Amino acid sequence: MANGFDYESPLNRLLGVTIPQFLNQQLDRQESSRRFDEQMLAQAAERRQRQANFDRQQSSLDEEREFNKQRVIKDDLYDIDESLIERINSEGDLDRKKVLAEKLSGQFKTDKGANELDAIMSSVEGEKENRQSDLDLYKEIGILRDNEYTILSKNVSSSGYESQFNTIVNNSIKQADLADNRDFQAKFSDVKFIQSKIIQLQKDKSTYTIPGTPERASVDEEIQGLETQLKSAKETLNQYFRGESGGDTGGGTGGNKKHGGGGGAGGYISSVVGEQSGANSSVVSKPSISDSTNYTITIGAGNSNMSNGSNSSAFGSTAIGGGRGASDGGGGATSGGSGGGGGAFESGPGSGTANQGNSGGSSGPTSGVYPAGGGGGSQSAGANGSGSNGGNGGAGEASSITGSSVSRAGGGGGATSPSGGTPGSGGAGGGGAGSEGNGTDGTDGLGGGGGGGERNGSSPEGGDGGNGVCIIRYPLEAA
Repeated sequence: MANGFDYESPLNRLLGVTIPQFLNQQLDRQESSRRFDEQMLAQAAERRQRQANFDRQQSSLDEEREFNKQRVIKDDLYDIDESLIERINSEGDLDRKKVLAEKLSGQFKTDKGANELDAIMSSVEGEKENRQSDLDLYKEIGILRDNEYTILSKNVSSSGYESQFNTIVNNSIKQADLADNRDFQAKFSDVKFIQSKIIQLQKDKSTYTIPGTPERASVDEEIQGLETQLKSAKETLNQYFRGESGGDTGGGTGGNKKHGGGGGAGGYISSVVGEQSGANSSVVSKPSISDSTNYTITIGAGNSNMSNGSNSSAFGSTAIGGGRGASDGGGGATSGGSGGGGGAFESGPGSGTANQGNSGGSSGPTSGVYPAGGGGGSQSAGANGSGSNGGNGGAGEASSITGSSVSRAGGGGGATSPSGGTPGSGGAGGGGAGSEGNGTDGTDGLGGGGGGGERNGSSPEGGDGGNGVCIIRYPLEAA
């Protein structure tokens, strides 16, 4: 070292300072570049992640928008289906509802609507089967009569069926004094429950079991046991409704001598639910009938020779015989089941018996053709004689106890003289017609009053009253 300074050769400086500094600078630049690249990669990855998140959110929003769009479309389409369903359900008649459903089936837009339509179609058939099953049950028990069963069966699909069914059934139960009978109501509920269970098991058997398998045999055995229970329960209920009766007694004789009034019809009594006794009155209670008891039934004869008909009696009720018609010289009209008609110079009619019949009609003027009054009928009073016309006999009550409608206990027609008058006709229900000669007899088996007679030589005759009848309808167990 000269002159007090350390000398560093260029080579040493190059090797000791310059090159290391250069290398360090290069390493720093490389590290900085590496960190920059890593930062760029991280930022790129972050951007990709943000984009992916955005894409997922956008996809989710798109899916939600599409879902909502489809839901709105489906809702709009179901609104169409719903309006069709409401239209179908507004039809009360089951047959017309089914036809309408089949007609509109091609217009449904959604599966939901189509499923509801299938349910409606199935319910229509099920409801018809249930209604008919109820009718069969109620007929077997005795709640429904044959004609009521026939009418309801024809109307089983109609919109007014339920109202008609309930009215008839409730009237029958009320008439039998069973509306508040807890024992009857409990047994009736048991019968309906057993029947519904049998119906369900029969459906399940066909759907869920195979013929010849133990499962099918088990269901068949259960059904057989329930059917035995049902038969016994129906027989018990049938006792409540056994025995309906209806009928009338003998009609009265038409007036004879001359200017004779029509004979009154025999009294009419009925216990048939839904019908009437005489004079438009309510039916009497059904008789209590036992299989092991003998009963005496008396049928009244339609008497002749200006006399009342005889009484009829059955099951504690007595129908009064019809009153005779009045006539000039033969006496006044008499009261009876229905009263006899008035005759000339004996103008006042006979009265009917309460809840059995009606009064006869009064006679007309005591001059000219001397028109006599008609005899009273069980449904309406005899008509008055008037002008040149004899009074018509009063109409009889109609009953379907035998399965078809028949009128009984009609009054006899009033007579007129043979100088241009028109005698009264007999009332519907066996009443005999009045005459200008001999009166017509009342019809036997209907208890009609005889027609009034007029002069016929020396022996004018009023018609005889018709014999009475007693009809009993008694439910029997089907063979």
